[in-house]
Amino acid sequence: MHNHLFLTLVLSLLTLPAFATADPGELARMCREHGLRSRYCRSFALPSCSFARMDRLVRRRAHTREEAGRVTATRLRNSAWLPTFSAEWGRTDLMDTSSSWRPGEELAANEDLGQRSFWKVRATWDLRRLAYDERELAVTRDARAARALLNERLDRARRLYYQWFHEVLELRRDPSLRRLLASEELEAALDALTSGAFSGMLPLGP
Repeated sequence: MHNHLFLTLVLSLLTLPAFATADPGELARMCREHGLRSRYCRSFALPSCSFARMDRLVRRRAHTREEAGRVTATRLRNSAWLPTFSAEWGRTDLMDTSSSWRPGEELAANEDLGQRSFWKVRATWDLRRLAYDERELAVTRDARAARALLNERLDRARRLYYQWFHEVLELRRDPSLRRLLASEELEAALDALTSGAFSGMLPLGP
């Protein structure tokens, strides 16, 4: 009875569907035939199926732009402490009148004409900008647009990442020049979204 159960189990395991993979040497032969140099000409350990690491890589690139927006908003607020200077130049006409009298003489009047120049320098502060600067509206709009762009990049990276996984697995199952070039193209697109960090997750190429 036990032998019969064991035989049945072995036969069941042998008949389970499995993911068929091509001979690893077939990939290498195809690359040699076409003179290709690519990391996909040989098998290597694939990264995790989870998108978590790729998510961090895409967000890291967007973080630099977000940080720049916060710095700009802070500078706008602090610029309220810088005064606005104004200068005024003018000239005044002067007339000095003096009178003198001595006994036995008539009253004498003397007039002296002159000019005087002056400068006025004024410094003013608009302290209302310490509470809110209208230029912050532009910074807020830029931040909102950056968040929308980040969501689009994450969606695109997610689609490309699993499309890349599919192409690599299909390449190993049934090697073809089209699948190899598609894998290279998808890797380049993911590098563009992560500033080259995606290829850093993979083994070095040839």
